[in-house]
Parts: sequence; structure tokens; C-alpha cells
Amino acid sequence: MKVSKRCAAASAAAVAALCGCSSMNMQFSGTEKEISKRKMEDLRGAVEMYENKTHSYPTDLNQLVNGPQGFEGKWEALAKPKDIVDPWGSVYRIEVLPRDKAMLSGVDFQLRSIGPDKKEGTQDDIVFPLPPNLPDKYELIEGKETGK
Repeated sequence: MKVSKRCAAASAAAVAALCGCSSMNMQFSGTEKEISKRKMEDLRGAVEMYENKTHSYPTDLNQLVNGPQGFEGKWEALAKPKDIVDPWGSVYRIEVLPRDKAMLSGVDFQLRSIGPDKKEGTQDDIVFPLPPNLPDKYELIEGKETGK
């Protein structure tokens, strides 16, 4: 029996709907690293919406779900609890870059998955977005960018 691509896609969507899976956490192909990057791309949009609503970036991604202090009962969630968790079960981290680094790099904040080893600062960490005009590891010293 030959099944068309459209029929297969419709069947996959029906299974996803029955399972309660969203496109954000159900992937048919790709590694955990690729899934993590895709989730961080989605989270970047939620962080930017948060900044538009509150005029500041969240210090913790749980604020995308629950809102900032003082918004109890008035906050429309920008993410679900499962959306802020990486494929290895850890909550993504956010780092709001200091103004000088943000101006040099063109990036206001970065999201980080601590990866499968669950240790921050190791080689399996996934950082998104990487600054376009600075190396992966950088430090600002006396106004000059320095790779580490």
C-alpha cells in the first residue's frame, strides 16, 4: 500500500493531537542538540515578548510561565512549563548581557542548555544565539574583546 506524503503528515499530526504533543516538543527527526536549538529559537521569541510587556528581560525563564513578581493572576503565560526544559530535563538558563557586551555583540541576552552532563560551563553546553561578531568564549577587558 502506497501512502502519500500528505497522508503521512496528516496521520502524524493526528497522532500528535491525540497524544497531546505540540510541535515544540515532538520531533520526528534530529538529535537532542537540534531539538534544544529549535526550542531555544522559540524561547527567544517568548523572551522578546516578555521584554515588550515588562520593559525588562526575565532573570529566570520561569517568569515566562508565571510572570514577574506582582503579576500574580494577571499574567498570560508566554511559555508552558515543558517549553523551558531542555531535552535532558534541565531548565534553560538566560543571561542578560551587560550593556557594553550587548553593544559589541549585537546580542542582548543568551539562552543556555547545560546539556546532557547537566553541568554548566562544559563543552556540551548549547548557547543561543551566539554573538555574531565575537568568538564563542569571550570576555570584555578594558573595552576590547578578548577570546578565551
